[in-house]
Amino acid sequence: TLFRSQHLGTELGNSSHGGAQPCKGCSQRTLKVEFSSTVVQHEYIVAFNGYFTAKARSTFISSALRSSGVEDWRIVPRSNPASDYPSDFEVIELKENPRVGVLTLEDHPNIKRVTPQRKVFRSLKYVEPETSVPCNET
Repeated sequence: TLFRSQHLGTELGNSSHGGAQPCKGCSQRTLKVEFSSTVVQHEYIVAFNGYFTAKARSTFISSALRSSGVEDWRIVPRSNPASDYPSDFEVIELKENPRVGVLTLEDHPNIKRVTPQRKVFRSLKYVEPETSVPCNET
């Protein structure tokens, strides 16, 4: 695999004001946001130097990869309304010679960068605080 890494993280937040006193009946919970991400094997985000039609983006990618001999690739379909409009990126699946393919794509004049596709997992969880937290009365 060309790229392999994983990121983990946590964020905590609450709605307290410094020096305020807890009010009766308020729940004193903190929102905990947990997230992780992993690289999606064989998928890359191709960012372009401008907004181009789907046909132009496909032509740029195919001409670059054809010149390097990479044939086993495809554009990952996007199923959303914005996919009908010009875009500045494309997600591709590149199984054959990924290092050569990425380097070749990065040399194309209309391609700004190529980065591994990442899948992000997030979860929200309310946790009870260890100490009394002032309420936000706004």
